Amino acid sequence: MSEARGFSLLERFELKYHIPVSLADEIGDFLKPYCEEDFYSKKTPGGFYWITNLYLDSPRWTFLSWKKAGKLDRFNMRVRCYGEHPDNEGSFHFEVKRKVANVGYKSRGTIKGVNPSFVWSHPEEEWPCKTETDKMYVRQFIGKTHIYNAQPRLLTQYKRRAWFGLNEEYSRVTIDM
Repeated sequence: MSEARGFSLLERFELKYHIPVSLADEIGDFLKPYCEEDFYSKKTPGGFYWITNLYLDSPRWTFLSWKKAGKLDRFNMRVRCYGEHPDNEGSFHFEVKRKVANVGYKSRGTIKGVNPSFVWSHPEEEWPCKTETDKMYVRQFIGKTHIYNAQPRLLTQYKRRAWFGLNEEYSRVTIDM
């Protein structure tokens, strides 16, 4: 089930807590009747896998200032990939995360096998997108970069262990460190 959980548009209500990472195995044991580890956690020793994000923002840090001001309708933009040392062989996900009050929305368009800068320097017909929906979300992402003059501003990298609900698509538990 977890291998098939790719998405292009996602809506979810999020709750976030600070917990000791040392509790990860206990939490995993507690979740077993309700959740399964996601595809990447299953195939990684210890269950934690690398995530790399390149966040974009305007020269005046518009998206960050919206968040700091507590704006109820805001978004941010990032290019995400998985693995400690990203390379052009993998997939790159162009994501816009929007927050409206307490509900989070994420759109994601994916390219594979090229550096993310490829989409700015090549026509849309050449973008290596798997689906037309991916292409649409990458197009929207690129459009927002032009509207806001958004450029790479912050690179983050961390490890995640994740679980998905067994009975529905909505539930998800993640531990990031």
